[in-house]
Amino acid sequence: MPETCKPIMQDPKPEGEEGEGGDDDDDFGGIVFAMSDLVQQAREKHEAEMIRFCEEYHEQRGERAVTRPSFIPDNVDDHKAKVQANLDNLVSKAEDERLVSVKALRLQLLSIWRLFNLLGASVFDDIAMAARQTAAIAAEELADGYKPLSKDRERKREMHQAALKPTLCNAGKQAELRALAQAENDRTNSAVSAAEQLRSDMLAAETEQAGVVVRRLVHQSESMLSLLDAMIAEEDLIPADEPPLDIHHGLKKKLRMETREMALDNSADEPQEGRAFQIHTWVGLPIGELTPENCEKLLDAAAPPPPAPTGDGAADEAAVPELSPQLSSNMTRAHRSVISTRDRVYAAYRLHYAGRVRDINAACEQALSEERQWTANWKQLVNRAAIEPIY
Repeated sequence: MPETCKPIMQDPKPEGEEGEGGDDDDDFGGIVFAMSDLVQQAREKHEAEMIRFCEEYHEQRGERAVTRPSFIPDNVDDHKAKVQANLDNLVSKAEDERLVSVKALRLQLLSIWRLFNLLGASVFDDIAMAARQTAAIAAEELADGYKPLSKDRERKREMHQAALKPTLCNAGKQAELRALAQAENDRTNSAVSAAEQLRSDMLAAETEQAGVVVRRLVHQSESMLSLLDAMIAEEDLIPADEPPLDIHHGLKKKLRMETREMALDNSADEPQEGRAFQIHTWVGLPIGELTPENCEKLLDAAAPPPPAPTGDGAADEAAVPELSPQLSSNMTRAHRSVISTRDRVYAAYRLHYAGRVRDINAACEQALSEERQWTANWKQLVNRAAIEPIY
């Protein structure tokens, strides 16, 4: 910008310096950001001077011919009318450019909010996937630490089985038989304790990650709803007197729109001042539901999603022991997408957690069942070889 041209937008003058050595005509009462307003202010400031210039020009010209007839009218009235027409065109052009900019901004906001519809899915799916991978890695590490000790106990069992010979039936070998039985008993107790400890550790790892998922779903849903509430939307830029767009929707789209409008009309959501959205209250997630004790209940495919409060305190407490705090936010498609995705991810992880608990219990129970079967057979073999029953 040339140094001789003052900036259109400049900082306000410090207190005490207003009117000192400056031009008071440049003070428009504050900074103006809209170009159409700046053009209108420039016209109000300079229009009278331009009209006076036209009058002085024709008065001084007298009978002399106009310098540039193609640009300057021959009489003062036509000249003033042309100047005013040019100023009108500039103001109209600035307003048209403002409307074009507003429309472009609204289209950008529309694209951004369409991306916001995918925000909840990307965040919540990532949370669930990370928790599954972390739990799987922890279970694999526990299984890798259990396998060497399990193989060592199997070798000891084979050694004890091989040491149980018919010669131990002799009276002089009874002490050796009792020692062998005690060693096998210690090995059996160790195997059972290790299997139960493995099951407990695996379930603890799965339950820990399930708790992480629930806490992050609750926290991130609240954060995303707050973020969406703070964002400006396309509806915020639509004037109240603007006619609706003439858009031809398909039949399915019209039915969805009518259903949504009927739901909004029948809802108890309160409108908020200054925005075109209503305030909606969203139900929280169950807290403490993902535990090994609830495995059978969680595996029920007919189990409904988190229910809404019915107003009966005893019935609600029996149905859902504890829920996370309710969330209040605007009612938009992006907000609905966040909550629906949160509920979907929670329901999917609930089934995944229940399936993992069932698989862990089944695997450990199989190992315990094999160990109990072997223990029963071993006791029979030892009692047959013993003069007096050991077990």
